[in-house]
Amino acid sequence: MTKGDKITAVIIILISLTLFIGINATQINSGKNYASIQIDGKEVEKITLGQSSKKQYTYETEYGLNIIEVDNEKIHMHEADCDDQICVRQGYIENSGEMIVCLPNRFIVEIKNDKGNEFDAINY
Repeated sequence: MTKGDKITAVIIILISLTLFIGINATQINSGKNYASIQIDGKEVEKITLGQSSKKQYTYETEYGLNIIEVDNEKIHMHEADCDDQICVRQGYIENSGEMIVCLPNRFIVEIKNDKGNEFDAINY
């Protein structure tokens, strides 16, 4: 590798990092996130994220029991009575477009943005 090759590689890396940081900063800071709670395909509640205290919400339906926990701007499935427990093991979500799905209980938690800005391949 020549000196010119090394300089070119460093410049390309710096430009890539600058673009990556810039795109993520504009996506993250555009609008307020909320959690859309859906049971059997119907939205039943919107939970505003960004409040400082932990809070649990319990949903008991004919399909089963789900308890979600909101911690500031993050949310996770705290407890579910389904057999596989995939939704519980998924952990926290916090970015617009992320979802937790409990198929046996027909329960979905989806992070949405009040300005409609969601992560998408087109945005990149």
